[in-house]
Amino acid sequence: MDKFMMFFLFILITLISFLTDFIMKKQLLFALFVCFGLSLQAQSFSAGLKAGRQYSNYTKIKDSKGTILYHAGVHGTYSLTDRFALQTEVLLSRQGQNAKDKSTKERAMYLNVPVLAKYQVLPRLNVLAGGQIGFLMRAKLLPGEKENGIDKVDLKHKYESTTLAGVVGVEYQLSDRWSFDARYNLGFGPFHKQLKDSRQNVFQVSAAYRLVSF
Repeated sequence: MDKFMMFFLFILITLISFLTDFIMKKQLLFALFVCFGLSLQAQSFSAGLKAGRQYSNYTKIKDSKGTILYHAGVHGTYSLTDRFALQTEVLLSRQGQNAKDKSTKERAMYLNVPVLAKYQVLPRLNVLAGGQIGFLMRAKLLPGEKENGIDKVDLKHKYESTTLAGVVGVEYQLSDRWSFDARYNLGFGPFHKQLKDSRQNVFQVSAAYRLVSF
């Protein structure tokens, strides 16, 4: 078990190492320590892949609307009892908003690390609650659907490098390997240096596949 755990952790570190050109090393180490520290307390452990669609919205911005984008990554679940578990994830998350007149759209890529408590309320049905830290990788202003001649503009310097969110949701365990969840991520603080009152809110629907368990 210890050797298999170390092998999985090595693979996870290798995957995330490709992203170190985009985020600060201290932030990356924080995310890894959260994931690995929880594994030391686990009674059983499973890990796999997940991906899904999401509705992303920036609040309190005039003449803007939300848009449907995507997320994908890996997850690990640490079962502490028959009904209670801790779940951590490392997700690439595409977020943003569109101008209502379809002239422009903003797109940001985050490395999100949610840490969730999972409790089984009914057979195969779990409730989720916890927090999430997001590390900004890039942000751009892009042309919209209208042909207006606008070029891509780098907006990363206008965004905060990290964001925090609260997470609530439900999960349905379809089989031993497949599960589906729906969750809402509520932004806690400003994500934009000039739009201090705006928040990023995201509604996600995901499918997850368990690759290993022990």
